Amino acid sequence: MATDGPTPPDCDPEIFKHGQPVLAMVGSSNAIERWVKAVAEKANARVDWHYSGGIAQVLHLGNKESRRRVEAAVDELSKQLQHGGNPYIYRRFSANRPRTLSRWSNRSSRRHYGCFL
Repeated sequence: MATDGPTPPDCDPEIFKHGQPVLAMVGSSNAIERWVKAVAEKANARVDWHYSGGIAQVLHLGNKESRRRVEAAVDELSKQLQHGGNPYIYRRFSANRPRTLSRWSNRSSRRHYGCFL
Protein backbone atom coordinates (compact mmCIF):
# COMPACT_ATOMS: atom_id res chain seq x y z
CA MET A 1 0.00 0.00 0.00
CA ALA A 2 1.39 3.38 -1.02
CA THR A 3 1.48 6.25 1.42
CA ASP A 4 2.11 8.89 -1.23
CA GLY A 5 -0.87 8.35 -3.51
CA PRO A 6 -2.41 5.44 -5.39
CA THR A 7 -0.65 2.10 -5.10
CA PRO A 8 1.54 1.49 -8.19
CA PRO A 9 0.94 -1.68 -10.21
CA ASP A 10 2.77 -4.86 -9.22
CA CYS A 11 6.12 -5.64 -10.80
CA ASP A 12 5.81 -7.41 -14.16
CA PRO A 13 5.92 -11.14 -13.20
CA GLU A 14 8.36 -12.04 -15.99
CA ILE A 15 10.76 -9.23 -15.04
CA PHE A 16 10.37 -10.15 -11.36
CA LYS A 17 11.28 -13.78 -12.05
CA HIS A 18 13.97 -13.41 -14.73
CA GLY A 19 15.18 -9.80 -14.53
CA GLN A 20 18.73 -8.82 -13.58
CA PRO A 21 19.33 -6.17 -10.90
CA VAL A 22 20.24 -2.70 -12.12
CA LEU A 23 20.12 -0.73 -8.89
CA ALA A 24 18.50 -0.44 -5.49
CA MET A 25 16.63 2.72 -4.50
CA VAL A 26 15.06 4.27 -1.45
CA GLY A 27 11.97 6.42 -1.73
CA SER A 28 8.21 6.53 -1.85
CA SER A 29 6.54 4.07 -4.20
CA ASN A 30 4.99 6.60 -6.58
CA ALA A 31 8.21 8.61 -6.91
CA ILE A 32 10.12 5.40 -7.69
CA GLU A 33 7.41 4.27 -10.13
CA ARG A 34 7.62 7.56 -12.08
CA TRP A 35 11.42 7.46 -12.20
CA VAL A 36 11.63 3.78 -13.26
CA LYS A 37 9.00 4.36 -15.97
CA ALA A 38 11.07 7.29 -17.26
CA VAL A 39 14.19 5.07 -17.40
CA ALA A 40 12.28 2.31 -19.25
CA GLU A 41 10.84 4.79 -21.75
CA LYS A 42 14.14 6.56 -22.40
CA ALA A 43 15.97 3.23 -22.84
CA ASN A 44 13.14 1.58 -24.75
CA ALA A 45 13.68 -1.45 -22.51
CA ARG A 46 11.87 -3.71 -20.07
CA VAL A 47 12.54 -2.30 -16.61
CA ASP A 48 10.42 -2.65 -13.48
CA TRP A 49 10.83 -2.66 -9.73
CA HIS A 50 9.57 -4.10 -6.45
CA TYR A 51 10.24 -3.55 -2.77
CA SER A 52 12.40 -6.03 -0.89
CA GLY A 53 12.99 -5.30 2.78
CA GLY A 54 12.01 -1.65 2.30
CA ILE A 55 14.49 -1.16 -0.56
CA ALA A 56 13.25 -0.85 -4.14
CA GLN A 57 14.96 -3.37 -6.42
CA VAL A 58 15.07 -2.14 -10.03
CA LEU A 59 15.34 -4.99 -12.54
CA HIS A 60 16.00 -5.22 -16.28
CA LEU A 61 15.02 -7.99 -18.66
CA GLY A 62 16.73 -8.01 -22.04
CA ASN A 63 19.97 -8.39 -23.93
CA LYS A 64 23.33 -6.64 -23.45
CA GLU A 65 22.48 -3.79 -25.82
CA SER A 66 19.24 -3.16 -23.96
CA ARG A 67 21.16 -3.21 -20.67
CA ARG A 68 23.60 -0.60 -22.03
CA ARG A 69 20.66 1.64 -22.95
CA VAL A 70 19.20 1.22 -19.46
CA GLU A 71 22.51 2.12 -17.81
CA ALA A 72 22.84 5.20 -20.05
CA ALA A 73 19.29 6.26 -19.15
CA VAL A 74 20.05 5.77 -15.45
CA ASP A 75 23.20 7.89 -15.82
CA GLU A 76 21.25 10.68 -17.46
CA LEU A 77 18.14 10.56 -15.27
CA SER A 78 20.02 10.08 -12.00
CA LYS A 79 21.19 13.69 -12.29
CA GLN A 80 17.70 14.73 -11.16
CA LEU A 81 18.03 12.65 -7.97
CA GLN A 82 19.67 13.90 -4.78
CA HIS A 83 21.10 11.75 -2.00
CA GLY A 84 18.55 11.71 0.76
CA GLY A 85 15.90 12.97 -1.67
CA ASN A 86 12.83 11.08 -2.78
CA PRO A 87 13.85 8.79 -4.41
CA TYR A 88 17.60 8.30 -4.36
CA ILE A 89 19.88 5.52 -5.57
CA TYR A 90 21.05 3.29 -2.75
CA ARG A 91 23.34 1.01 -4.80
CA ARG A 92 24.07 0.32 -8.47
CA PHE A 93 24.86 -3.14 -9.78
CA SER A 94 27.49 -3.82 -12.42
CA ALA A 95 26.40 -5.37 -15.71
CA ASN A 96 29.51 -7.54 -15.48
CA ARG A 97 28.41 -8.92 -12.12
CA PRO A 98 24.64 -8.50 -12.07
CA ARG A 99 23.80 -11.21 -9.55
CA THR A 100 24.40 -10.49 -5.89
CA LEU A 101 23.37 -12.17 -2.70
CA SER A 102 20.38 -9.86 -2.40
CA ARG A 103 18.22 -12.88 -3.15
CA TRP A 104 18.29 -16.30 -1.50
CA SER A 105 21.49 -18.07 -2.45
CA ASN A 106 21.84 -21.84 -2.82
CA ARG A 107 25.62 -21.67 -3.27
CA SER A 108 26.34 -22.74 0.29
CA SER A 109 24.61 -24.38 3.20
CA ARG A 110 24.04 -20.92 4.69
CA ARG A 111 21.16 -18.79 3.45
CA HIS A 112 21.84 -15.16 2.62
CA TYR A 113 19.09 -12.59 2.45
CA GLY A 114 19.28 -8.86 2.01
CA CYS A 115 23.07 -8.75 1.63
CA PHE A 116 24.46 -6.30 -0.89
CA LEU A 117 27.99 -7.31 -1.76
